Formats: sequence, C-alpha cells, structure tokens
Amino acid sequence: MLNGKSLLAAPAVLLALAANVANADVALYGQCGGLTYTGDTTCVSGAVCVYQNDYYWQCLAGTAATTTTTSKTSTTTSKTSTTTTKTSSSSTTTKTSSSTTTTKASTTTTTSSGTSTGCPSTMEGYATTNGGTTGGAGGSTVTVSTLADLRTAVAGTTAKIVRISTIITGDGEVVDVGSNTTVLGACGGGMTGGGFRVKKGTNVIFRNLKLYKSPAPTDLIEIQASTNVWVDHNEFYSDLDNGKDFYDGCTDINHGSDYITVSWNYYHDHYKTSLVGHSDNNGDEDTGHFHVTYHHNYFRNLGSRLPSLRFGTGHIYNNYYKDIFISCIDSRDGAQTLIENNVFENSTQVLMTTTNGGYANPVGNDWGGATPELNPGTFTTAPYSYSLEATTGVVSDVTTCAGTCKITV
Repeated sequence: MLNGKSLLAAPAVLLALAANVANADVALYGQCGGLTYTGDTTCVSGAVCVYQNDYYWQCLAGTAATTTTTSKTSTTTSKTSTTTTKTSSSSTTTKTSSSTTTTKASTTTTTSSGTSTGCPSTMEGYATTNGGTTGGAGGSTVTVSTLADLRTAVAGTTAKIVRISTIITGDGEVVDVGSNTTVLGACGGGMTGGGFRVKKGTNVIFRNLKLYKSPAPTDLIEIQASTNVWVDHNEFYSDLDNGKDFYDGCTDINHGSDYITVSWNYYHDHYKTSLVGHSDNNGDEDTGHFHVTYHHNYFRNLGSRLPSLRFGTGHIYNNYYKDIFISCIDSRDGAQTLIENNVFENSTQVLMTTTNGGYANPVGNDWGGATPELNPGTFTTAPYSYSLEATTGVVSDVTTCAGTCKITV
C-alpha cells in the first residue's frame, strides 16, 4: 500500500473506472494495462497488449491489429496535509535540509504522457545535487537487442536514450557507458553474463533493467571515478550455488565517485551486493567523495554489503532488508551514515560501525529484534529535500514498487 492506502480497488470500483477509460493507440513497448494503471489500453496496429506481471501489461509486436486488456486499475486518494515529526510512524513526510517536515500529498506519480503509474518515479537523493542528473534527456532514442548494437549505442558523450528490448547475453566483459546517457529496459529487457561500467563519466541513468549472473570480475553495474548517476527500479540477482566470489558486485561504486542515488531496486539471491569504496587503502582518492543515497530498495536473501561504505557519506532510508545472512549496513573507515526508517527482518548484523571504524546516526528504524552497533557520527541532516516514509509503510510499499515493470519508461 502507499501512504496507508491499498493499491487494490474493489472489483465494482475497478469496473466503474474501466468504463471511463478512453481508449487510444498506445505505441510499441508502451504500457497498456495492469493494476493501478489508468491510461489507454489499445495498442497501435501490429502490436498486442501482453501480460508481464499484475502491474504491467506492455504493447509488443504481434499479429493482431489491436487488443484491449482487462480492466485493472485503482483509485488515487490524496492525504490531508498535517505537520509531523521526523520519527513519525503514521505518514509519509517530505524532509528538507532545514529538517522541517510536512506530509506528502500522494505517492502516485504521473509520467510525461499523463499516465498514472501508482509507483513513485521521481529522483531523490544525492543524484539531484551537483547540478542534477538528467541522463540522455533531449537526445535521440535507439532500441537495441544485440550486444554489439548495445556497445555502439551507449558509447560517447552525446545525449542519448538507449532502450534494451530483450535480455542481451554478455561476453563476460563490461559495456562502457558514456556520459549523458540513459539506459532503459523495456519490461523484461536487460543483460546477463556481463555488466555496465561508467568510468570517468557523468550524468548517467540506469532504469527498469533486469541484470543477473555476471561472473567475476565484472560487476552488473560499476560506477568508477564518475559523478551524478541514478540507478533506479532495476532487478539484480545471481544465485547462491557457486560461492561468494564466483559473481562480483551488483552495484559497486569506487575510485572517488560522487553524487549517486540507488533507489527502488530489487536485489536478491546474491552474496556481495553493493560496495562503496573498493579498498581500505584508497583514502587519499576517496575521502571527501562517495556522497550516496540508498532508498526504497528491497534487499532479500543476500549475503552482505547493503551497502558497505568506506570514507564517504551515505543516506540510507526506507529500505526493506529480509533474510540477510552475513551483514546489512557496514559503515567503515570513517564513513558517516544517516540511517532512517528502514525495516529489517530475519537479518544478521543489521548495522556495523564500531567494528570497522565508521559512524552512524540511526533514526526510526525497525531492527527486527537485532542489535545494531551504534557509533554516533556528525551526519544528521541531508542537504536535499526527500520523501521520508513512515517505517510502518515500508514493507508494503517497497515490495509493491521496487524492481522492474513498476513504472512507465
């Protein structure tokens, strides 16, 4: 549920709303149905509306001229604005750098086409600072389905949007992504057997990608000596059958990278998840950098590094940790972390600070009965506005909206 409101409307309400939907032609790869979806449901000629999951139906190439999905939608209810405190457990709050709080009207978002998606899709966190992160906005869009075409499409610094229409099988090597690039997955699009790297770049966005099983030493996404990167609404996984060093990281950030947001991703069935700072001996390059935000990520059945943060400044809020069997948040080597309104369930070593020389200011977290290591630090207020959700709503919202096929891209 979002803001305490159920995403599922009663059947009678669904039918009533469906009767008011005005059909129009939805372009190839566009969303044409699903729970919480209230937009158009008829595909362009030559495409059919195909079920992907309960929340996302997509127009894909097919033989039928048109097809209309069954009615699956929901109402959007606005919340009455009230003043809350930072540790409120009953509403979503919008926080600013001056620590004032007001209730957020709604978590339902609207895309540029006017489609209500039901899941948040706006950028928050450190990627909004340092001039902001726009990726390939304003550039041309190309759709790719082969590794060779992908490598060509993401190269260079010209603004561009690269859309992956299927699962591309990699060759075990990185695909280097140039600056001013957005890499999007059509629902079900992504890569296996390889990964992406942003090296000495800036202004890059990764969204709606299914990324899995990249053997070491290639990370699924590596951000190296780069700034302003947004990793949002992706799915990352491997397996737990081959030992912790068989695969490398899911989202690793190193060599003094800065102004990064990692949001609404689904990480599962993997050992080493997200490392920020690759070495205890790289303080000369890393100190003063690694401003990173992790929010509304779903971490399930994982080993460690959720994240492991060296030297930097981490804001970690509204994440859901479930069945973590080695360790969760590891603040080390002088790192400063602000940890707000996260939920931990059946998880080991929920917070490590004193063990590795890091610092943390935890507020409003549900540790699930575990005992965190507390070593208070100096990072108490984030330098940007953000929507801080009540701890009680985190599990429902994150499990509903984290991962792929939950937003329109």
